[in-house]
This record gives sequence, structure tokens and C-alpha cells, in this order.
Amino acid sequence: MPADGDNGRGVPVARSAPTLLDHLHVLRARWWWVALGVVLGLAAALLVVFVVPATYSARISLYVAAQSGGDSAEAYQGAQFSQARVISYVELVTRPRVTKAVIRDLGLDTTPDELAEDLTASSEQDSVLLDVTVSSHDPQQAVRIANAVGQVLPGAVEELERPLRPGAVPPVSVRVVEPADSAEVTSPAWPVPVAFGLLGGLVAGVLLALARNATDTSVASARTVRETTGLPLLATTYAESVPADGAAAFVPARDAPRSPTAEAARRLRTNLQYVDVDHPPRVLAVTSSVSGEGKTTLACDLAVALAAGGSRVLLVEADLRRPAVAERFGLPRAVGLTGVLAGRVEVGDAVQPTAAGVDVLASGPLVPNPSELLASDRMRRLVAEMGERHDHVVIDTAPLLAVSDATAVAPLVDGVLLLCRSGRTSRTELAQSADTLRAVSARALGAVLTMAPARSAPADAGGYGNLPASPSGPGPAVVSSRPSPRVRVHARPEHAGPEHARPEHAGPEHARPEHAGPEHGGPGHRADRLADRSRS
Repeated sequence: MPADGDNGRGVPVARSAPTLLDHLHVLRARWWWVALGVVLGLAAALLVVFVVPATYSARISLYVAAQSGGDSAEAYQGAQFSQARVISYVELVTRPRVTKAVIRDLGLDTTPDELAEDLTASSEQDSVLLDVTVSSHDPQQAVRIANAVGQVLPGAVEELERPLRPGAVPPVSVRVVEPADSAEVTSPAWPVPVAFGLLGGLVAGVLLALARNATDTSVASARTVRETTGLPLLATTYAESVPADGAAAFVPARDAPRSPTAEAARRLRTNLQYVDVDHPPRVLAVTSSVSGEGKTTLACDLAVALAAGGSRVLLVEADLRRPAVAERFGLPRAVGLTGVLAGRVEVGDAVQPTAAGVDVLASGPLVPNPSELLASDRMRRLVAEMGERHDHVVIDTAPLLAVSDATAVAPLVDGVLLLCRSGRTSRTELAQSADTLRAVSARALGAVLTMAPARSAPADAGGYGNLPASPSGPGPAVVSSRPSPRVRVHARPEHAGPEHARPEHAGPEHARPEHAGPEHGGPGHRADRLADRSRS
């Protein structure tokens, strides 16, 4: 087990004990466990109410009177004697002398001890009234037993209190004051089981949520990303909804420019500028641990965000096993990277412009040896050439743990963005991916947490998310993912002079001045442009 402050790979991380606020965040994120516990507790309570047989109670009241003369002093002494005797009669009710007689008179199929458990005798202090309560699942049976006790108990008392002198009057007599007429339901009374069920379900749900969080090995927070990889979290993207099949619905930022995901792409663009101020990364590779983590969507969104900032961006579809970039932009992939690496086509003829302002180099025809192509010297030279021709190059690669394609591309670029899907990518997978990048000496710039729940997205405070209206209508125009009808499939020459202007934006005002003449030729001119931008 790695010690605190070390993630097991020599990368120091900061760890802290969970606080009350952390537990509250866990309960908020896993609220369905709490809700499940409450529902199960309520269901158990209702089951008790409707399944467990009801218990009925019948009560009879008896009066204990002293047999004395009319003298007031004797009456007082008799009252004191009666109160003292009531305590003994409370115990007598459940003794076999009474229970056996009741069983014999009613013909009950039970034992004296079992009947005694159903009898409860009580009397208030300084009172001569004796109350006997009988409990039974049969209301009529409860009434019969209570009245039978009222007939048996006076005879038992008279026999016990019989004077030794013949013909003398017993000092105490017991008479029935209130016979049992009906029985009332005493349990289960639904409010009590329901209250206990809700409380017990709530406690069980909270414990389940905390236990599930403690045993959950998936990545779901910035702290977990840092502790697992030692990399900073550069951005978080959000899933808009979760359909019935359980797959998170992810809306591309270019199709919803006001969404939290679009803002995350712009935040990632900004953060990349400060990863290394002296040598900002221009050629980027986007990868993940396994498939289904949103790397292709992020690569497309990041490329569009970079292009929206005024940069000349090339998006390369280097996932040669499951390519999806060209499809996202509605472009054909018949000509692309594999053809360029095989020497069958020039890169200038394979690059396709889009209406989103991004140049796309599609995958080309699928080949049986993608790893060998991506690890070739031709790929190394191509990456260097693409980096010279564009301000930014974004390369969508295959997952790290699935195949070795990404490890062939990672050392060739300025930096790698490692994606992990919230609630799905395990910490083990993320740690293995970070180790894989270190093993090939690739520069990991940071991590991106994708498809986080929409409810965790930051709220729009103060209307900052309401962008000013564009001339064409309210709000910003949504960038189309389809190419302009006037765009040619093959790319324009990259260094061909004034004719280098984009054909889809006819007119000199749309030609990029930094690529409008023969002076666009090398890194020196790029450095001058960057210096001019920083001074401005």
C-alpha cells in the first residue's frame, strides 16, 4: 500500500481525511442510495402493517370493596385495607389459580402460562379499582376471556379471604364495574411502524451511500485524479442527461456553445496556454484509458475552440481502429492519414477544411498494421511538418490500454491530454495509463474529467453565460458540423502564396494575413507573430 503523500509511482500527492462537507457531497452524488433505503424502509413498515396479524385488546374493570360497618373509623380502615389488597390481586390475575379456571370455563386450547402472557392487570396508586386487559388476535375471544376473568377473580378472592370463624363476613369483596363489551385494535398501529421504517430506511440509505463511495474505485473528482496520476485537472466536461439505457448523453460543445461543455472546452484552451508559458504546447495528442470516455468528442471540441481563438488548427484522426472524427464533421475519410503514411497521397491533398474553421486530416482507409504505421519515421516527419504548417495540431489517438497505437504517437507530440470518464474509469486504469505515458517518456500535460453529471456543472451566476447577441440573431451562432458546400474535399496548398486564402470565404477580408504570402515559412515567423500578439 502506498504511504500517504505518495500515489505509489513516486508522484507526491496531497491527501486529507474526509470532512463533513465531503460526506454531504457524497450523499448528494449518491442520493439514489438514500432514496432506495427510505423506500425499502417504508415498504418494510407497510408490510408489517398489512401482513402481521392485528392484536385486539379488551378491558374489564373491577372494584375492591371492604366489608365493614357504618362507623366512619371502620370505613376508613376498610378503605386502607382494600388499597393494600389490590396490589395482591394484581398479581393474582396472572396466577394459575385464575388462568386454569378461565381455561376450564371457556375450553381454551392453551396453557396457563400462555394465557398469562395475554393478561395484564394494573391499578393506580391509592385506588381500589383493578383493570384487567386481555390481548388476542381474535376480538371476540379477547372479550370472552376478559369477562371470564371478571367471573373467576371474585370467587378466587372470596375463597382466599374467607374468615376462619364460621358465619363471619369476608373482609373484602370484588365486583365487576365495567364488563368488556368490545375489543380495540392496539397493534400494529400504522404510524409507529411507518415512522420506524422511514427512520431506519434513512439511516440504512446513508450508510449504503457512504459504503458504496468507500468501495467505489472509479474516478469522479479532481482530488481523485490528482491522487491517482499526480497530474492537474485541466477541465471537466458534462453529460447533459442519462437515458434509460444508462449511457450518458454528451452534447458536443460546437453544437451547444452556451453549454457547460462548451465552456469547459474554452477553459481547457486557456489552461493549455499556461501549462508552460515559455514553451506552450502546440501539437497535442488526446487519449484515454479505454474506449467510451469521450476522447474524440473532446478532440473535436478543443480543435473548434482553438480555431475560434484565431489559430490555424489541424485535427488529425489517428485512431486508425475506430475512427470517428471525419464522421463528426460530415467528411469522407477515403483519403487521409494512412494514405499519407503509405506515400500514396500528399498531406496537402489529404487535409480537408471545414466550416468550423478547422482543417481535418481523416484516417483514410483502415489498415491491418496501424501500430507500425504510427511508429514509423514517416509519421515522425509528418507530425513535425504539420506542427510547422499550423498554429495547433490536435491528434485523436486510440485508447492507451486497448492497443499500443497511442504510445507510438505520444512521444512525437508536445503534450498529451489524458481523459477519464467520471464514474466509469477506474483508478487502476487511470494509474496504468499514466504509467504507460511515463514509460515512453511522453509529456502528460494534465487530465480531463469527462461526462460528469450535469447537476455538478457550475451554475450560471449573474448571467455570465448569456453571451451578447450576434448580428444574425439572439445569442451566438451555433457552429455547424457540416462543411460548406463551396469547400473542396482536398486541401489547398499550405505555402502557395496569396492564393492560400480559404475558398469557402471568398474575399480578401477572410484571408489569414499570417499565411497570405511567401513569408509564411518557418518557426521564426511564428515566433514573431506570437511576440506581436503578446505585445498587443
